[in-house]
Amino acid sequence: MPFPDAEHAIVTQEKLCNYLLNPAHPVGGTKAAWFASIGYTHQNWEQLRSDLLRVAESCENFIPKSSPFGVKYATEGEIGCGG
Repeated sequence: MPFPDAEHAIVTQEKLCNYLLNPAHPVGGTKAAWFASIGYTHQNWEQLRSDLLRVAESCENFIPKSSPFGVKYATEGEIGCGG
C-alpha cells in the first residue's frame, strides 16, 4: 500500500541538493556519502527524486512518524542508479 496521497508527494531539488546530496552539510553529509556510494550526486538529483517517489508509490508497508515538519513516512525499498 503506498503512502497516503503518494501521488501528490513532493521531493524538492533544494532538499536533495542542499541536504541529502551535500557532503558538507553537518547532518546530511553522511547521507550524501551513502547516496554517492550507490551512484547519486548533484548531477543526477532528478533520478534520486524519481526513485524515491517510486518507492513511496509502490511500498507495501510504511510507518507514519510525527515530526516538527509534519508527518514523515518510513519504509523500505530498493534504489540505486549504478552510476
